[in-house]
Amino acid sequence: MASLASHPIGAITLFDEGYDVGFTCAAVNACYCKQHGYGFHAAVLTRKEMEVVCKGRHFAWAKVALLRWLFADDADATTSIGSEIAEILLARIGTKARSELATSQWIVWLDADLMVTNHTKPLTAFLGSGAKDLVLGEDMADLDWLNTGLVACRTSSSWCRSLWSRVWDEGSPDFHQGEFWDQSGLCGCLYHWGEFQPTVVGGKRTDAPSPETPWFSWQGGPQIKETHHLRVLSSGHLQNNNPRFAQFAFHAAGMKDKSRCCRFVISSGALQGLHVFNDSAYNCPSLRTQVFREALDRVRSSAQIPYLWGWPRARRYVWSREVAIPCLGARGSATEQDRCAPLICSAVVPEHLSFQNLSEGRYGELLVDVHDRAPVYVDDAPPACRPFGFGSRVRLWEMIDYAMGHPPSQHAVLREMDSERLWRTRWNPWQDNSFGASPSKDMPFPKWVGFDIGNLPVPSSSILEIAPPGAVTRMHQPLRGDAGWLIWQLEGVQQIALVSTVPRHIQAAACEEFTLLGSHQSRYDPWDDPNAEVYTAVLCKGEALLVPAGWFFTARTLQPSMCLAGAVNERMSTPAPAKTPVGSSRQAAVRLLQDLDSQGFKKNVLGIGRQGSPPRVQRFNAVCHVEIYRGLKGDMVRSTRADDAPQVLHLGADSSLGKIDQL
Repeated sequence: MASLASHPIGAITLFDEGYDVGFTCAAVNACYCKQHGYGFHAAVLTRKEMEVVCKGRHFAWAKVALLRWLFADDADATTSIGSEIAEILLARIGTKARSELATSQWIVWLDADLMVTNHTKPLTAFLGSGAKDLVLGEDMADLDWLNTGLVACRTSSSWCRSLWSRVWDEGSPDFHQGEFWDQSGLCGCLYHWGEFQPTVVGGKRTDAPSPETPWFSWQGGPQIKETHHLRVLSSGHLQNNNPRFAQFAFHAAGMKDKSRCCRFVISSGALQGLHVFNDSAYNCPSLRTQVFREALDRVRSSAQIPYLWGWPRARRYVWSREVAIPCLGARGSATEQDRCAPLICSAVVPEHLSFQNLSEGRYGELLVDVHDRAPVYVDDAPPACRPFGFGSRVRLWEMIDYAMGHPPSQHAVLREMDSERLWRTRWNPWQDNSFGASPSKDMPFPKWVGFDIGNLPVPSSSILEIAPPGAVTRMHQPLRGDAGWLIWQLEGVQQIALVSTVPRHIQAAACEEFTLLGSHQSRYDPWDDPNAEVYTAVLCKGEALLVPAGWFFTARTLQPSMCLAGAVNERMSTPAPAKTPVGSSRQAAVRLLQDLDSQGFKKNVLGIGRQGSPPRVQRFNAVCHVEIYRGLKGDMVRSTRADDAPQVLHLGADSSLGKIDQL
């Protein structure tokens, strides 16, 4: 066994020699621990030894027996649990291994039916600041608040050193053989000690009042929950019994044929970043068996299987007449001439703007707007399935999980991972928008650490876009006027395509067919035109693209992506002047504004428009121009007439409505 003295983490598992799935999971977990430099030990007992260690309790209690022995002082190890049990455990683990486990910073227990599926992520990513004594996950069902399939114990904690002896001694006898054994015993003890107030223990209601917010993340509760001693993670982030939603570990809890389930997970390419070493690297004494070597061979044969779970792989598109967007190079600033053509420069990514920090930090629980297309065209047909609109609202951490290919298990919109309907955010956390996403007033606007590009993006016009692989941003001008546009890649990879002008014959045909697009929008799709003449670049983390004023751009994500986009340059964008309001509209608006002081709501029924025949569009849409006035004098602050495109309102999904013939 590799020495644990220099390892911050020592992992351990225990099972009886007839538990076939234990060898399968041990083979996978041994590979994971070896790759990250963690100590790993598996104690394999005979059935008779398990009966002695558990003292008539369900074999799941062997976990508690082992942990209380590991945390006991050398002088008390034999007397506290009994000489016979101590001799069995010492024979299977060894004095050196026990000492090295006890001197590691964390002891991590792994259930024998649990296997790590994401070998690229270290265990330290789940420990937070390391201030809590016990790190584990919420349960996958609402029968206990905690799941003990994977438990990290801080060895320097005096609370942890006494915890497992207390659970063994004070755990309810109802759970010695009754479900859910040691897990329910631990939850019951923590409840009686006042650590938390679960409403259910072992599938039975307690006297605790219902919390103001749900406990389980999959029922709308927070992703991370902390008590005085506990750090509790969502089931999807730490362990889950559905490999589709398991971001780190698959736990075959509740499965009738656990061996078959685990072998399927291995053979289906669900082990991400797997690396199998030579047999000599796994020198744990209890695993020097033919059964373990056969399990390791099965794992080794799966190492060549590409990771097939998550999103389909998106590849770079190549045009025969494409032009590469140049990099700024070693120069320290972009000249005025540079800003007339697209260019790429390097920019240091702020630490707080990463998937992990946004997901697990204070902003993770914020509600953000998501859309299934960008930008939305007025004549887009409403979706035929739920949700029937183009947008929805989700928590930020749920959207990040979705983009990474691990959707929240119970979310009605994101869990389906429909590659034909990809959702993305267009979130401005620096703007208080009462009609949009929850504001994050204290999020610092990122400091630009890169080449001099003139004026930087302004918070009020900047957006954070998070999108999964394959998501396409349609061809459009992000701004009108003299301002350029900056796309700063913070995570992942996306491919950008730019054109200074949309080809005339395509734009002319589009104008004839579609009368509802704004002047800044285009139906032209270069991703469907192999002969397109475009400027293109693959934008990676830490790179920023300057889009000149007036250029059209489209983008397609290749890997889970997060970028910040906003207006730049000295000649900042100014809103397009509103056209002269229609006289009758202004008169109606002034009358309503003057009547605001009176009591009651005011309603004004609009008549049919008088500006020619209305366009025929897909059903369910009401299409009209909108003007917004402010103050008793009726000063216009916005008009869709200045945009050349009206606004669309969705009336519902009643197919009997047919097409709209009159407005």
